[in-house]
Amino acid sequence: MVTVPVVTRTLMGIFTHVGFPKKIVSDRGTNFMSANKKSMWDACEVTYKFTTRYYPQSHGLVERFKKTLKGMITGLPEALRRKWDVLLPYLLFAYREVPQKEVGFSPFELLYGYPVRGPLSTVKERWEKTPKATPSGCGQMHRFWKKAKSNLKASQEIMKRWYDQKTTLVEFQPGDKV
Repeated sequence: MVTVPVVTRTLMGIFTHVGFPKKIVSDRGTNFMSANKKSMWDACEVTYKFTTRYYPQSHGLVERFKKTLKGMITGLPEALRRKWDVLLPYLLFAYREVPQKEVGFSPFELLYGYPVRGPLSTVKERWEKTPKATPSGCGQMHRFWKKAKSNLKASQEIMKRWYDQKTTLVEFQPGDKV
């Protein structure tokens, strides 16, 4: 059961490990809307935003991730699929290890500044017979972020062009029913 204390404990565990966010965006789940949560956000100077009710499109990033995770689970053999809850940490690690097409880096790299050493990189190391180099220094992090931002902008422009080609402009006149 996802209760307020469980959510609070989990978030604080994450925040004390990687830092506090400036803003959190969430649906209107009761486990996020309690008075305890409000005081926690205020104490940590975290701005809290709610998405629009009954409008899942406003959760685009989360919905896309859930679709990806569901695909990973359904891609498992039937016997393993029944144990998805046990395998979840490994599936999440696999997701964080793989570079995202839009930004050109893995979520792990963008958070920590170097590639994670996981099953994929160990296989690659065996193939190449050389240890994988890790970027270091603040300058490297800024280059990563700048390149990721550039890659994301290019990806967004491609998505916008595609959307604009498939969309027709609808104009309304006073008195039209919408």
